[in-house]
Amino acid sequence: MGLEQVSGTTAAATPVDYERFRLRAFVQALDGSELERRGACKLSEVARVLDANPKAVLLDTPGGPLVGNALGSRSRFAAAFGVPPQKLLPEILRRLRGKPEFIEVSREEAPVQEVVTIGGDVDLTKLPVHLQHGKDGGLYISAGMDFARDPSSGLTNVGLRRFMVRGRATTGIDLVAPSDLRNIYLASLMRRERLP
Repeated sequence: MGLEQVSGTTAAATPVDYERFRLRAFVQALDGSELERRGACKLSEVARVLDANPKAVLLDTPGGPLVGNALGSRSRFAAAFGVPPQKLLPEILRRLRGKPEFIEVSREEAPVQEVVTIGGDVDLTKLPVHLQHGKDGGLYISAGMDFARDPSSGLTNVGLRRFMVRGRATTGIDLVAPSDLRNIYLASLMRRERLP
């Protein structure tokens, strides 16, 4: 996961405590028993450094700071939920049973809008993208979010997947495993329609 540089100016404009949810804040709160800090690391070496490492690892890569294995242990996963490890399962179940609270944030206040690149300026090769596994067929963006509008229902599907970088503005997604996106895509193929 890439660590973003943020100004912190948007947090004061809304009732949402964005800092609480920032990856950077989570990583900075990890102690030496949970986090290994590495110096400079080539992107081609990231997979080797992370493989079978029980700790979260903070690396200095050509694309900027990069953290891996952030949620690779029960204790770090529990820390992300704000509970001790023995209370992780009850906390997850509690949250699944509860009704989520939605807070509308204007486009101007949304942290995700702090850096926007569109059109010909898009260049995925500037991201700290690396081989994640020794036998991967290419470089992957880890935990990317995809959005697809289902033409038959009008609903938007959101997924969390790995994206293989194929060019400056092109990625590929593995749709072999069962998923809602796979079903929507196959139905679009049957209708000979492009999937937005």
